[in-house]
Amino acid sequence: MKIRIVPYRAGSESARLLAGKLSNLLRYKVWRGAPKERRINLNWGSTLVGPNQPQSPEAIYRASNKLETLKCLSNAGLSVPPFTEDIEEARRWLDGKTTVVARTLLRASEGRGIVLADSADSLPNAPLYVKYIPKKREYRVHVVNGQVIDVQEKRKKRDWNEDRNTKIRNTANGYVFCHEGLAEPVQLRQLGVDGVRALGLYFGAVDIIYNEKNDKCYILEINTAPGLCESTAEKYAHAFASLGRT
Repeated sequence: MKIRIVPYRAGSESARLLAGKLSNLLRYKVWRGAPKERRINLNWGSTLVGPNQPQSPEAIYRASNKLETLKCLSNAGLSVPPFTEDIEEARRWLDGKTTVVARTLLRASEGRGIVLADSADSLPNAPLYVKYIPKKREYRVHVVNGQVIDVQEKRKKRDWNEDRNTKIRNTANGYVFCHEGLAEPVQLRQLGVDGVRALGLYFGAVDIIYNEKNDKCYILEINTAPGLCESTAEKYAHAFASLGRT
């Protein structure tokens, strides 16, 4: 059956790029849209239910919720930052001079809904609080069907503004994904594979931080419709191509 990309929104640039790469590989037009019969419906961040879906809509929905993601990963015995739903526990963390990341939105991206609190007065009511872990490096590990297909590191842009907060490393805050000169912690790739498996996903882009002092990696979240550069889109296309040749 032919592959069809089911994007989380019609204008998704990463879904468009992926569809183009798959079309070139498979030598037929890979369309984007709602699930269809007699197609391999490859959900790209979408929770629409349809036939022949390698990526479970239920797993995508779970991954899109920051709290449910952390609960699943923690229950699987994987390394995540300490987290709580209890504001009083979060306040006790602040007594120890720790920054708390308050998540006022459980389903958001690009830093929306994040409040960094260093005192009880600045701590808002929120459904999720995460203890901030100091990090030397932050990575994105791309996993498809139990295999790592790409690893990137988040780094400052060349024109990075020194006034920006280094605790939140995303594109909106002046960071970009890089492939060159990576120094990967030993546990990085396996943690990425285990994280995707724990959420029941067929594929995912796992955001992982590395704390050098403890020589330990922690999963922050798992993306089911990550932004893609040309080379990473090519790797996803090659990993997915076998689905459209069966």
